[in-house]
This record gives sequence, C-alpha cells and structure tokens, in this order.
Amino acid sequence: DFRDKDFDIAVYHIHFKAVVAMTDKIQEKFGWRVLFIDEGRLFLVLAPQGLRRIGKGFQIDIYGFQINRPRDGLIYFPWDTVTVAMNAFLPLVRHKTLEYDNVGNQSLASGEEQRLYFHKPFNVPCLLSNLYGSDFMTPKEGHFLQKIVHGNPICENKTSTAVEQKDMDRCLFSFFRSVDQDDDGMLDPQDLEHFLWKSIGGPAFDTHAEVEAGVN
Repeated sequence: DFRDKDFDIAVYHIHFKAVVAMTDKIQEKFGWRVLFIDEGRLFLVLAPQGLRRIGKGFQIDIYGFQINRPRDGLIYFPWDTVTVAMNAFLPLVRHKTLEYDNVGNQSLASGEEQRLYFHKPFNVPCLLSNLYGSDFMTPKEGHFLQKIVHGNPICENKTSTAVEQKDMDRCLFSFFRSVDQDDDGMLDPQDLEHFLWKSIGGPAFDTHAEVEAGVN
C-alpha cells in the first residue's frame, strides 16, 4: 500500500496490556497520544500531536498476538484475523542494537551496561512470503495481506541465511539511501517530508499540513 505511513509493532497479548497501561506516560514523555484502541482485538494506534485521523499521517500501530491459536503451532492476530506459523515468527532473534540514553539505569551484575535490541521474526523471508506472496519484495498497489499465512511455503526451522539477510540488508540500505536526499547518513524532517510528498502520498491524497504533521 503506497499510502501506508505507519510503523508496526507486534507484542505478546500479555505485553499489549502493559503497553496500554503506559500510554499516559508515553504521551507525557514523547507527546504521542492514543488515536484508537480496541483492547478486545489487541490493536492500538499512537499518533503525534496534530494528527486527528487514522491513516492521514505517520502513526505507530501496535498489534497484540496470541500463541497456539487456533491450534498448537500457530499464532493469531485478532485485529487482522491473520494466522501465521509459529516457527516463522518465533523465537524472535536479535537484529540491531538500539542506542538510548542509559543515564540513571543500573548496570548488569557483571558490570556491563544494559543493552536494548531491535528483534526480528525468526524466519523473515518465509514469513513475508506467507503474508504477501513470493513476490513480497516487489512494490504493488493495494492490499495483499493474506488471512491464512502458514504452509505456503512451509517454513523450515531456521533463521534467515547469510545470503538472504545480506539481500534484505542491501534492499533496506538502498531504500534509506533513496529517502536520504542530502546523503548525510541521517533521515531529517526535510528528507521525510520529501519522501511522504513525492513517493507515498502527494497532492492527490495529502495536504501540506498533513505531511508536515506526519513528519513532526
């Protein structure tokens, strides 16, 4: 979907409740507020100040999932009513180290600093092939999320190969380079505004004010 401007986060259903309990603190510290919530279907949308409607600017979508539903070995996302194979999604594996301000945080018993990580699903290529088809890396217009996304193909009990990971890293690097207009290695508001205006939305879908609100 070329108008998709959100950042998706998936959490265990028990952790979804913890995120909901933190929404007031999130708004206080970061200014992002709850734009929509459905606790029964485990879905939450966080939006920056100025964004009033879902899908009209950059937002964070948080999805809760349930394991071993509707049967053992499957994972169920109630909001999208999507079922995925557990061995494609879990266990999560460390992908990138996150930089953060650790002032005031306690060190580990070993004396090392506490590290935070961005995690990825266990078998990303197989998961995405099940979700969107074998051509998931080809941009397409419209919605292509399938509902029963397990067994086509069957995911082997292994994480991404070095070749697969290198190929995905190359694609991600190429994408961020295309957004980084001034080629300074940073994605600043001007880069994001140009990308939203020229590559995703544009005058047919968004006003300058909506793009500015999404960037800021």
